[in-house]
Amino acid sequence: MIQQPLGPEADLFDLPGPRPQPSALLIVDDTPANIGVLRTLLKPRGHQIYAATSGQAALEIAERVPLDLILLDVCMPEMDGFETCRRLKASPHSRAVPVIFVSARTDSCDVVEGFSLGAADYIHKPVRVEEALARIDSQLQLRHHLRVQREQAERMQAIVNHMAEGLLLVDPALCIRKANPAAERLFGAGPMPLCGRSLRELLAAESVERLRTGRQELCALTLQGEPLHIELTLSPLPGQAELQIALLHDISQYKHSEQVLRRLAEIDELTQLANRRQFDRGLAQAWRTAAEAGQPLSLLLLDVDHFKQYNDRLGHRAGDECLQALGQLLQALAQRPEAPPGCLAARYGGEEFALILPGDAEQAQAWAESLRADLLARQLSHPASSAGPWVTVSIGSATLVPKPQNSQSELFQAADAAMYRAKAEGRNRLVQAETD
Repeated sequence: MIQQPLGPEADLFDLPGPRPQPSALLIVDDTPANIGVLRTLLKPRGHQIYAATSGQAALEIAERVPLDLILLDVCMPEMDGFETCRRLKASPHSRAVPVIFVSARTDSCDVVEGFSLGAADYIHKPVRVEEALARIDSQLQLRHHLRVQREQAERMQAIVNHMAEGLLLVDPALCIRKANPAAERLFGAGPMPLCGRSLRELLAAESVERLRTGRQELCALTLQGEPLHIELTLSPLPGQAELQIALLHDISQYKHSEQVLRRLAEIDELTQLANRRQFDRGLAQAWRTAAEAGQPLSLLLLDVDHFKQYNDRLGHRAGDECLQALGQLLQALAQRPEAPPGCLAARYGGEEFALILPGDAEQAQAWAESLRADLLARQLSHPASSAGPWVTVSIGSATLVPKPQNSQSELFQAADAAMYRAKAEGRNRLVQAETD
């Protein structure tokens, strides 16, 4: 029987410490009087109490009722508490429910056997109320905390699973330990899971070398080898020093839009050549490169002969088509296999074009004459030209070896002056500027 201590400490409603939330408890004892006493002690706390007078009855209740705690007597006929506990722990419905043995058997071997079967605690009979309630409260609080943690983990897992961004957990060797569905979709994993792969496998070679902690934009590859632009944020996982979290955001569309905008800002819409802004940048870069190498840099400037008359006679649409044809010839010239690095064709403005050509004056002259010949071969009719029946160009060429005492503007001015000399001398010709 349960021993009731005397004195004010017997007041069950004034026990110190936090009280657990109302829970479902199962009391298993073959003596109904013991069940009644425990029920009387626990009922005021708002718990829902279930009772069983045999192990078999306890198993049946545990199968259909979600329990929070089982108080189990050891000495019972037919099926003792140890066997009942063994079966409870074998059932998926009750294996996670904590079991406290309540027994007069206090031998160490009995206590050890109870714990070996999965018991959470042991209360000796006769029961001391404060101690028993403290042990029960402790298990219920632990059960409550575990439930809260599990629910939080489930909510967090649901959030991770429904994130639009990819999320990876990687170890110090950058081996992927976990990947959310968004990451699997991002890299086209399908039946080939990301777990077990190295994060480095998913990055382009140049991005592997740049990989570091923090946020950065990297080039990646899907498992099918398709290029991918990602923003990757790599940071330590709080509380897990051996793991890092990699947050992935697909910025491929953003990068595509960025490239389109950059192209619009740098490319002439009509001819698809570099525009004035890109020409200025290209000339500055070519000048620096030539200066560092001590090599000559040439510049061709060309103007369509009598283009105003061409527009007036044939119309602006024909004028646009003429400029497009010349742009195609210049682009083809700049993209020849033998074209030097840094070669750039540009529409400088109106009917004026430019070709940045790293190399000496002789090379520039050969390329200019090649362009004139290609244009004449197209035989674009120009009925208003005094230079001949076809569309022609006047070309000015200048070459300089960059030195501290001169600048790229001198190269441009020399080529521009040579172009105007070509026009003044009858058009449809090349004039080479005289430079030091």
